[in-house]
Amino acid sequence: MPALSLENTVSSPLSLSRLALLSLLIIGASGCSSLPGIDRDNAQPQTNAPLSKKESAEALRLARVLRDNGRIEAATEVYAKMDQRQQLSPRELLEYASVAALVRKPQQSLELYGRARHALGGADNLSPSESLITCLGMGRARLALNQLQASVKDFNCALKAQPDSTEGLNGLGVASNSLGQTEQAQKLFQHVLEIDPSNQPALNNLAMTYLSSNQPQQAITLLQGASLNATPSLVLNLALAHLLKGDNDQARQTLSRNLPDANTEDLLQALQASVARIHAGSPAATELLAASQRPLALGTPQ
Repeated sequence: MPALSLENTVSSPLSLSRLALLSLLIIGASGCSSLPGIDRDNAQPQTNAPLSKKESAEALRLARVLRDNGRIEAATEVYAKMDQRQQLSPRELLEYASVAALVRKPQQSLELYGRARHALGGADNLSPSESLITCLGMGRARLALNQLQASVKDFNCALKAQPDSTEGLNGLGVASNSLGQTEQAQKLFQHVLEIDPSNQPALNNLAMTYLSSNQPQQAITLLQGASLNATPSLVLNLALAHLLKGDNDQARQTLSRNLPDANTEDLLQALQASVARIHAGSPAATELLAASQRPLALGTPQ
């Protein structure tokens, strides 16, 4: 089965309230080295130095500013230092887990979410929003660790908290497909698209299930009706579908029209090689995933 994509962003229900960035730049150009409890000469954390209540609030604001500016690694380091000093509330520990999940290994992410769930009183005592965040995070981590059955339970937990969660439905679809339940996965991806017709992970995942089950026309019908702008994986899957039907000209037009800055001929040749390997017996799932994630070579300016 193809390894499908699952969005992993700290987004609306997965983040707390955003901050007014300019008013909260409390550290400025000196960065994290100005945090209380850090030796500025060697930048080593003094983990035994407790923060005052005011300093803890400033550190938390800094973490959120960094997070909201896309500096996820730096934000994670600030949260981690606060965690070492036991300065995070249970809710803030869950916030830390959600941010760290973007840059830490799945096993580390799973452990953080587990700690947050325990700190909040256990699975039976979580609010619906806390349950959604925790179950989605643990489901993603377990999916990445190939703990498929456990990830199914986590995504079902998320859907119990919010039945129309597109991330939960998409995650459950990815897990189901990986377990060989292709029809169930397709129904889940289709349900996501009923809720959000422009959901790119669901579009890509559904297209890949069609391609891997030798239904290129289904993939073409799906992707031709989608907005392909700035979404290379969707464009590459559409081109693949045309190639699997033997339509090289249409594949070339798809690439040149939707990826004008890429080297069309190089891309086409690489995709044709993937199709040839599929026809020669190479696992379709492996080739499709590799092709949809292929780096784009820029064309030579004329």
